[in-house]
Amino acid sequence: MHDLLVAGQLYSTVEGSLDEGLIMAYVDGELDQDGRSYVEALLAGNAEAREMAELLRLSSTLVRSAFVEEPETPTARLSVVPSHTSGASRPSVPSRRMQRNA
Repeated sequence: MHDLLVAGQLYSTVEGSLDEGLIMAYVDGELDQDGRSYVEALLAGNAEAREMAELLRLSSTLVRSAFVEEPETPTARLSVVPSHTSGASRPSVPSRRMQRNA
């Protein structure tokens, strides 16, 4: 058993095991120096671990690229934004209550 610090939390893994969560934490930069050294040694000696790390990097890049553009704010779609100044009366808003038919 090997204990590492991942994003400030203690994480235990079996020595030499292929641990997807640990490799993802490495890809995301969430490991302390000991954790990075451990995963780098694992990657150096295990082709399957290197392949997993590459796939996780690619998927992480794809996910981040989906959020590159700034989302449109609701005010950007409005052509006129009403402003209320002191002393001005507010426009009346019709009631949304349903009226019963008599």
